[in-house]
Amino acid sequence: MTVAATAHRLRLDLTAGLGTAIIAIPVELVYGLLAVAPLGQAYADHGVRAALWACVLSGLLALFLRHQPGMIHGSRPASGLILGTLAVTLLNDVRIQSTADPAARVFILLLLCTALAGLIHLAFGLLRVGRSLKHVPYPVVSGLVCGTGMLMILAALPMSLGMPSLATTTMEHLRPLSLAVALASLLSCIYLPRLAPRLPAPALALVLATLLHQGLLFALGPHWLGPSSADVGQLLPAFNLWQAVLDQGLSPWLEWISTLLPYALGIATLTSLETLICLSAIENKNHTRLDSDREFKRMGVANFLIGILGGTPATGNLSRVAANLSSGASSPWSAAFYGLGIALVVVLLGQFIHLIPAAAIAGILLFHGISMIQESSRSLLRQSLTLRHQLPRSEFRLLLANLAVLFSVALVAVFSDMMQAIGLGLILSMFLFVRSSMKPVIRQVLSGRDHHSLKVRSNAENALLTDEGDQIRLIELEGTLFFGSIDRLLQEIDKQARTARCIILDLHRVRDADTTSAHKLLQAARGLAARQITLCLCNASQRVERLYRNSGIDDIVLWYADADQALESREDLLLARHGVAGDNRVIRLEQTDLAVDLDAKQVEILKAYLEFSELQEQGYVFRSGDGGSCLFVAREGVVNIMLPMENGPAKRVAAFAPGAIFGEMAMLENKPRSADAVVSRPTGIWQLSLGQLQRLSCEHPAIAQQVMLNVTRCLSARLRHTTRELRQLSRRT
Repeated sequence: MTVAATAHRLRLDLTAGLGTAIIAIPVELVYGLLAVAPLGQAYADHGVRAALWACVLSGLLALFLRHQPGMIHGSRPASGLILGTLAVTLLNDVRIQSTADPAARVFILLLLCTALAGLIHLAFGLLRVGRSLKHVPYPVVSGLVCGTGMLMILAALPMSLGMPSLATTTMEHLRPLSLAVALASLLSCIYLPRLAPRLPAPALALVLATLLHQGLLFALGPHWLGPSSADVGQLLPAFNLWQAVLDQGLSPWLEWISTLLPYALGIATLTSLETLICLSAIENKNHTRLDSDREFKRMGVANFLIGILGGTPATGNLSRVAANLSSGASSPWSAAFYGLGIALVVVLLGQFIHLIPAAAIAGILLFHGISMIQESSRSLLRQSLTLRHQLPRSEFRLLLANLAVLFSVALVAVFSDMMQAIGLGLILSMFLFVRSSMKPVIRQVLSGRDHHSLKVRSNAENALLTDEGDQIRLIELEGTLFFGSIDRLLQEIDKQARTARCIILDLHRVRDADTTSAHKLLQAARGLAARQITLCLCNASQRVERLYRNSGIDDIVLWYADADQALESREDLLLARHGVAGDNRVIRLEQTDLAVDLDAKQVEILKAYLEFSELQEQGYVFRSGDGGSCLFVAREGVVNIMLPMENGPAKRVAAFAPGAIFGEMAMLENKPRSADAVVSRPTGIWQLSLGQLQRLSCEHPAIAQQVMLNVTRCLSARLRHTTRELRQLSRRT
């Protein structure tokens, strides 16, 4: 990369990082209060500084730990609420109450919980937990988000009424004009993006609400208005875990590990889920595949250091990631500039933060809380109200069950605490996973008598496949193959093996599998092999294929790229057993579908009207868009009909065996070709043009009539086969 290109990328990272920092600071002022709210107004500034400091450290560490380009970290409300729940628990502990400064001891323990969450996050990455977290059901995640939004609204209500602290509920502290400030902040967050979409709405809302507060304060005095924000006079936090350990030793803090561990696990779980969402956004933007477990390890190290140095948990933030990517961020330098930008703003403007009223922050809390509730529940609610009479009863019951899971988790978060909501969410996740996995894994069972490969064969070969094709069975699978579902598949395999000589398992829709299913399938394959029955596997994902190959199944089963290749191979073998030569055979004109019921003299006459040509391997019989005035018959080899795709390689939609007629539709309609015809090996091709057919009908009408009858028979046979497959499909659905 040239120096100019590097400088251009750095400029984009600089503008993206600084722009994201401006968006983040108002939100950090809000989220920083959630963790320390139970400690009282005196610790509000410590909470805000810890949140801002975490953003600065996460940005700088992103550069050294090589986080994914575009990733931006910051505080999240769920983490703050969990720390707030922990703070309440600790304040009620007699060991804390007996210390000289209970609030200070609790604050240090919150930092220790942050460091523990980082270690757990690191363990998640080492143990490759990211793949499992991707299976957490959507209703559970939405329930946690919805519950977080409700708790944010509850936390904002006292602040919007001018209460001096979140714990105060007496009417004597009511400040009614604070409600006007909070509403101004809320409405600014809602409507400013419509008026000025490129400007950071939360920052502008803080400015407008602060101006309104200061104007009312000047006109009416402080009696009708609530308190202002804490004074953030410096960047570095007053408390950090490192200094506490140096002052008091390690042992006074280690005794709290068992108390903090469940909360740290909850924080690590929620931040992992949010990180996965951010990584998905980066993947969609950059069209790449990212390693979530590697990102977990990096974030675990970062949060461990952040906790030691005095910050609260930092995790991927989707709104900031989106803003960062849209501004052109392309490297971890954007995260570093983001952290430096926050540090610069705090150092230069931190002394003015005390002018911001608590009601303005409450308005932003209300906005984010309402947004989280809408985003998490709107889709399921709308579907339950509008699709009641459109969905089948079973699907509508499933929709209601998902809605019940969502609100159950949310209500537990509100009326109990976030930790119990997370616990309920994990239990429901396991229940929903087992429930979905216990569904029948067998999608459908198809017989080779009715379901053929894409290869179009002669009428005689098709008749033989119809008579003998029941020896081939195709079993399409879906869902998860694990210890709870593999037995049902084994029973079906045993049932089909009573009459079949080949069983094909299509794994295209199998999401995952476990070692138990691999070993049981290996045992079944050995049993089939002992009975001279072939087992074929096809269409497996890389993970499932690797798992099954490692079990030692390769020596017993046959692998194919897709079900069509498996069917075609087994059909060729079945035909060979009945004396039909393979595709390498060279056939005579009288053996083709075109010359059926013609005697030797008539075949010689027909040959004079045909044009014969030799094509090399991968040669084109015709291309998409060519004129369609001829039909063709291959003397040997296979002719593949390939459909050109705009994105990606051409797709095979049919294949014609030697002797089969192809290209007749375009000739009869006299329209351009809709696909390419490519030979797989050096091949001889007979060609009958429409002009030659018309000449034949004039000079030898009986032969022309028989040729057209043969073409009609081929079309009729293909239509009959298609109708039979459609009839089976309608029965299955």
